[in-house]
Amino acid sequence: MTAAGRRAWLRAGAAALATGAGVPALAQDPPATLRADIAAFEAAMLARHPIDPGVLRAWLAAIRFDPGVVRRVTNPATARPWREFRAGLLGRDRVEAGRAFALQWATTLAAVAVRWGVPAPIVVAILGIETFWGRDTGRFRLLDALGTLAFEVPARAAFFRDELAQLLLLGRDGWLDPLTAQGSFAGAIGLPQFLPSNVRTLAVDFDGDGRADLVGSVPDAIASVARYLAAFGWRAGDDVLLAAAVEAPERVGDLLASGALPMHDARRLWDAGVSIERAPAARELLSLLRFDGDAGPEWRVGLHNFWVITRYNRSHNYARAVVELARAVEAIG
Repeated sequence: MTAAGRRAWLRAGAAALATGAGVPALAQDPPATLRADIAAFEAAMLARHPIDPGVLRAWLAAIRFDPGVVRRVTNPATARPWREFRAGLLGRDRVEAGRAFALQWATTLAAVAVRWGVPAPIVVAILGIETFWGRDTGRFRLLDALGTLAFEVPARAAFFRDELAQLLLLGRDGWLDPLTAQGSFAGAIGLPQFLPSNVRTLAVDFDGDGRADLVGSVPDAIASVARYLAAFGWRAGDDVLLAAAVEAPERVGDLLASGALPMHDARRLWDAGVSIERAPAARELLSLLRFDGDAGPEWRVGLHNFWVITRYNRSHNYARAVVELARAVEAIG
């Protein structure tokens, strides 16, 4: 389809939906009228980006408030204690499925590891935790999910308005149809669950068909995950997460305060009574992490690559699950 044809197709589809019957939009107004904050967003889009005004208006008028998005974003699974979070992600079925996926796509994973330096088990684990290797890529309409987060949920509204803008630009460019595209409650897309901004900047066409397709192309999804981690400074061959023990938890509060960001050298941890399963590399900066396990606190030392994984998802639980699933997939017979 030519660029002109694609624009005509998008315009026709958007106009048809905008004039059809349906649930009221966020503003509870007729489709041709936008709520003031959405209208301001529209004006900013038109000022910053070349986009058909009629198509943009129809897309924005089609946004539907989704209370399910609000429920999910205010009660994320990653906020549960580690002992609960891990239960649904590290079972034998997922490990075996991960091993099968790794074997099926071994050639692609090896090529990606050479190019970006990210080991295959880490990429496999991220895809497995995000969508069970494509089994569940999300059932929320992306336009509604991002519209709800952008205009109905004050926390991080500016962030999600930016992501909504990126979604609409993906629509403008013919990458997807905003009226039908589905994904997660947070607006993430495809096997690796990229937000629209990351689709536009980090998605990779690895199968060579001329399009970075995170929904239908496993090679593109694999390569995009590796490129994402590499963009945040993944260090090939380095450790990610080490087991640790803490003599006196009351002495490590300041170490925990820095979160996953590696800020402390090994001597600082040792002086606070933290022992590590093996000595880190010289001059390696570390973080101290506490997880709520079945028998009490579980202590880990995070390295730079652990912090990189938290750029994919900021939850410490998420990043640890990636590490443990990667190790299990690699080790299973």
